[in-house]
Amino acid sequence: MSGTGNSNSNISNSSYSAYFSDVLNITPGLMAMVSLRADYFDSKGEKDTKDDDFNQFALSPKFGLIYQPILNKLSVFANYMNAFINVEPQQVSDENGENPHVKSFKPEHANQLEYGVKANLLEDKLHATFSLYDITVSNRVVPDATNPNNVVQGGKVGSKGFELEINATPVKGLDLIAGYSHNSTKVKEGAPNDFYSQPGRAPGGQGPGELANVWANYRFTQGPLKNFGLGIGGNYASRYKVIDNSETGDFYLPNYALLNAAISFNSKHFRVSLNVNNITDKEYYIGYWSVNPQRPRNYTANFAYKF
Repeated sequence: MSGTGNSNSNISNSSYSAYFSDVLNITPGLMAMVSLRADYFDSKGEKDTKDDDFNQFALSPKFGLIYQPILNKLSVFANYMNAFINVEPQQVSDENGENPHVKSFKPEHANQLEYGVKANLLEDKLHATFSLYDITVSNRVVPDATNPNNVVQGGKVGSKGFELEINATPVKGLDLIAGYSHNSTKVKEGAPNDFYSQPGRAPGGQGPGELANVWANYRFTQGPLKNFGLGIGGNYASRYKVIDNSETGDFYLPNYALLNAAISFNSKHFRVSLNVNNITDKEYYIGYWSVNPQRPRNYTANFAYKF
């Protein structure tokens, strides 16, 4: 159990937490995980105003099940998790700017449901994981539609998607890595006139909806090229909706695909590698609420000595 407290001339807060976790072997091939976190948050808000005091007690449970229909080869899993974070107080006032004061809030809550399958096949030569998730964050602070100098609590954002990851070693010396993810984030409840919290639209800052990567590396294990390695691969990002707003319209960053390669030498005592990134000299941008140009074709070299 732990406790923390902080105060300044206007605001006083304190929090305490306790945690319990256990793993249960129900039957051969079936395991369950149960954990529970208890948090108590005591906010005095503005010291001179008792109306914004509140006490928050929250239980954050986590449940998980893993079932192996084929022991040590195939696993099916599912888990549920609840968590929350405290929201900092904000300065607000009446619509005309009068009656300035500090407003306290309850913590944001997040509920996550995840399930999927893991496989270990071909005598440990192939490892794969596929999972789906559904996350909802509630109690978000959003602007007050009736007062531009005030904020209210009650916003909600949902995120759904899936992820696939594959690691394979089909032959000695050859390693293959591939991954793909898809995500969709939408505002479920918010402020109709707010730039980032219009219901039914993307809030911004969530990144591209689709990401993919692939990498192949071959390490010579004998002959004159022994200890040399060659790698090639790339990554892809779908176009990204930076702005999704009924007043300003939509703004996208374009999708991009990059090609990268590497050569290395790895001996008993040292390792040398040379990487070439963005081989095709692709012009591309990343950003969340911004537009950031990225580096053209570039090279990096690394040297490591092992004692």
